[in-house]
Amino acid sequence: MVDGSGNRRWLLLVLTALVAGLVPAQSLLDRWVRRVDRRAGARLPRRAAHPVRLGWHTVLGRPRAAFAATTFAGAAALAIGALTLHNSTARYAAVILLIGLCGLAVGVVVQLRHILTHPVVADDEISLTTDVIMRVEDARIGAVPTAVWSVWS
Repeated sequence: MVDGSGNRRWLLLVLTALVAGLVPAQSLLDRWVRRVDRRAGARLPRRAAHPVRLGWHTVLGRPRAAFAATTFAGAAALAIGALTLHNSTARYAAVILLIGLCGLAVGVVVQLRHILTHPVVADDEISLTTDVIMRVEDARIGAVPTAVWSVWS
């Protein structure tokens, strides 16, 4: 263990635990937001609702979904390719990247699930339209893989 491999393994475990802890934390935050939305919706004298539930095609769109999926898959392929190298530093960096990519991908999916499945809290047509616009913007911003780009730059 002169080369520090024990320390590296420990750091990878800490990173994995951190990433694995952030995903449930985000889910708990989403659950809290939903509970607050329900209480606010119960206080409304009249509640507006969408005639149909918005799907991912409407909110995100196929081109943006394909772009995000392709970017994540490309980054994962590059990292997996780096795992085949004989350089231990490159392999270590690839493992860190894969842990981060997995965490980012799950985080994006949890965020999109929250945007697509949670009910609207609106008392009139203007609030309902505003909610739809904000959901579309949130989904599109959340699906842009800027974090993946920043890792590679």
